[in-house]
Amino acid sequence: AALPDKVVAADALAKFDAAVDDAVKEALQTESTDYASVKADLDKTGFLLFPQENGRWGTGWFDPLWGRHGLGIVVSILLLSLGAPFWFNVLKSLASLRSSVAGNIADENKAAQKNDGDQKPGAPPPTVAAPPQAWGA
Repeated sequence: AALPDKVVAADALAKFDAAVDDAVKEALQTESTDYASVKADLDKTGFLLFPQENGRWGTGWFDPLWGRHGLGIVVSILLLSLGAPFWFNVLKSLASLRSSVAGNIADENKAAQKNDGDQKPGAPPPTVAAPPQAWGA
């Protein structure tokens, strides 16, 4: 109803549909080119983004359990069975370890500065020469 009298609605809709189709075809062509380049890069890495044949984990439930994933499953179960209090204490001890290591580094830096203060400013550090008999004389 908003179109001028000279414009036929069917022609306008047909032109609009053609413009949308052209835009979609162009976008699809661009995206398919991008997909092909990304897929080629993934194929070079050897990682299967989309598993083929029997899937990522094998043919059945028990197939990976005793295969290469069995040890990982058992270790995960053991670590999870330790419980939240154990992991809370582990994280707390690791956090306190960070502050004690930082304190040790600060103490070492202070000791190094103190030892550097014993020398005269601008003087080269002391060197130790080998005894004459070691020179082959």
